Amino acid sequence: MRGASYGGPGSIELTALRVGGADALEKVEPAETWVRVPLARPVSPGGSVEIGAEWVARLPPIFARTGWLGSFHLVAQWFPKLPVLSAGGEWLLRERHANSEFLADHVDYDVALDVPAGWRVGACGEEATATEGAGGGAARERHRFTVRRAVDFAWTAWDGFDEFREEVDGIGVRWLYPAAAGRTLARQRRALAAALPRFRRWFGPLPYGRLTVVLVPPGADGAGGMEYPGFVTTTSSPAFAGPGVEWAGYRDDQEVVIHELAHQWFYALVATDEAREPWLDEALATWVTGAAMDDIFGADRSSVSAGPVGIGYLATRRACWRLVDSRVPSDRSAEAFPSFDDYAAGVYCRGALALDALALAAGRERVLRGLGRYAAEHRFARASAAELYAALEREAGPDPVARVFRPAMEQPAAFDLVLESVEVRRAASDAELIAPRTSPGARWVTTVVVRRKGASIEVPVEVEFRFPGASRRGRWDGSGAAVRFAVQSDRPPTSVLLDPDRRVLLDRNLLDNGWRASDPSWVEGVGDETFAAFGGLLEVLF
Repeated sequence: MRGASYGGPGSIELTALRVGGADALEKVEPAETWVRVPLARPVSPGGSVEIGAEWVARLPPIFARTGWLGSFHLVAQWFPKLPVLSAGGEWLLRERHANSEFLADHVDYDVALDVPAGWRVGACGEEATATEGAGGGAARERHRFTVRRAVDFAWTAWDGFDEFREEVDGIGVRWLYPAAAGRTLARQRRALAAALPRFRRWFGPLPYGRLTVVLVPPGADGAGGMEYPGFVTTTSSPAFAGPGVEWAGYRDDQEVVIHELAHQWFYALVATDEAREPWLDEALATWVTGAAMDDIFGADRSSVSAGPVGIGYLATRRACWRLVDSRVPSDRSAEAFPSFDDYAAGVYCRGALALDALALAAGRERVLRGLGRYAAEHRFARASAAELYAALEREAGPDPVARVFRPAMEQPAAFDLVLESVEVRRAASDAELIAPRTSPGARWVTTVVVRRKGASIEVPVEVEFRFPGASRRGRWDGSGAAVRFAVQSDRPPTSVLLDPDRRVLLDRNLLDNGWRASDPSWVEGVGDETFAAFGGLLEVLF
C-alpha cells in the first residue's frame, strides 16, 4: 500500500485520562479502537470541559501514511482523536479503516515537540519557538508549532533534510527534502508555483498562511502523497527514475504535489466524512488536479510528454478505472470497496471522470464555479454530498447534475456508448433523399444509430462522418437511450467514428466506436494493421 510493504504494527496506548481534573481511565467504556468517557455532569451549549490524556504512540516501520525508516520519521495518526458530534447529538464514531481518514472538527493546535538536536522538524502550522537543550538535556531541542482551525496535526523529523524556503502567491512555502532530490525539488516547485494561483482563483485563499512540503526519502514512499492542514508529503523518487536518470516527461511527482495541494481546500478547508463519503475529497482533488495540469502542461500531454507521445492526466485516470473495472458505485463508503485497487479506481478515478463528464455537459468553468461556491459556503466547516450537489446545481445547472453527474456517481452499471449500426446506400430516386439536399450530386445517404448501454449517464457525444478530403459531424445531447443520424453526401463515407476526440472518458469500451467502409469491424487505431499490439492496448485504456 502506497508503495510500501508491511513491516510491523504501530499502536496508541492510553495510559492516563482525567476529566475536570479527576481520574477517569477506570471509568471508560472501551472498544477495540475507541473509548467512551462518562461525564460527571452534562456540558451545556457553549460550556466546556477539560480533558487531559497521556498516551504512548509507537510508530510502525513506514507503511501507510506514517512511520519511520532509519532516522526519518513521519508522525501522523499519533494521538487519540476526539470524534465529531453531529447537529442531532450523535457521536460520529468511525472505526479505523485503511482507506479513510478520521472525521474531525476545525480546532486550534499548540504542539511542543522534543527532538534530537540538529534535526530539521516540519509540521502543520507555523513554528512559534525553537529552544535548545529543552525537554531532555543539551542533546535535544524543543520546537513549538501552532495552527488555527485545523482538522488534524502531523509532523516530521529527520537529520537528513535539506531545506528551501520561498514565497508563492503570497504564501510562505517551506520545502524539506533529501539532498539528492534537487532536480525533483525543482520540478515540484514549478508545479506548485503554477497550481497555487489557479486554486486560489477557483476556490478562494489557501486556508493557511504557511505550507510545508516534505519530499520523503527513497524507501519511505508509504509516507508520501499525504495531506494535512498546511503540511503535505510527496515523493523524492519519481517513477522511471534512478541514480542520475529521470524521465522528465513523466509527471507523477508533479501530479502528487498538485493533488496534495488541492486537498488543502477539499479536506482541510471543507471537512468531510471520508469513511462515509470518501469521494468528497478524493474525487474532487483528483479532478481539479487534472484541470490544473491540463492548463499548465497541455491537455493532451499533462501526464506524459515524450516526443510525439502525449497522454493527458484524465486519460490516465480512465486507465486506472478500466484496469480494475470496479462496479462499486463511486459514492459509496470506504468499506464498501473490497480492495484498495477497487477503492482507488472507484473513488479517485471514476469519481474524477464523473466530474469530467459534468464538465463536458455543462462546461468546465461552470463546474469550477460550483466547486468554488461549495468551498466558500463551507469554509472551515463540515459538508456532505448534499451541500456539494446544491452548489453544483446552482452553478452548473440542476439538469446536468441530475442527468450526468449523479448517475455517474451513483449507478453501479458500466457505461458504454456504441456505434450500433451503419447503413450506406445510394438513393434510387429523389424521394429517398433527405431534405434539404446539400448539392445536386448528393445521392448517398448514410444512416447510423448510436446507443447508450448500462448506466443512464446522458453525456453529450459527437459522431464524425469521414469522406475523402472532408468530414462532417453530428452531436447527440445524450437524452434517451439511442439516437439516429442520417447524412446526405455526394460520395459514400470512408469511415464513421463515435466520440472522435475521445472526450467521453467514462465510455467503458472503445472497440465499438468505429466503422470503416473497407472493414466494417474496424475501429480507428485499434484495428489498423500498422497499429502494434501495445499501441492497441494504450488506445483501449487511454
